[in-house]
Amino acid sequence: MHYRFHILPGGIPKYALDKHVEMGGEYFDVIDGGYDLKAKDGGTALRLSTRFFNKSQLKTYGDLWGKMVLNDFHQSILGLMKNRAEQRHQQQQ
Repeated sequence: MHYRFHILPGGIPKYALDKHVEMGGEYFDVIDGGYDLKAKDGGTALRLSTRFFNKSQLKTYGDLWGKMVLNDFHQSILGLMKNRAEQRHQQQQ
């Protein structure tokens, strides 16, 4: 499943994010993202990805920082999904 971000102006309150990570802001813009499933070791691996555009003047640093922040976000989301799936599976047994 893949999607494009469409964030309306004012859709995210100014105080919710630092101006350096504001989506559609002065420094970064998110483009699209998605979930990919891949067979792995008799099971299925789930991967979350997000593409972003670095508008800052610190290209290499901004790219590294953006990837680090998104990776942390991805791990949090995937961890939450994993925990919920495992809890539901345990409840059904």
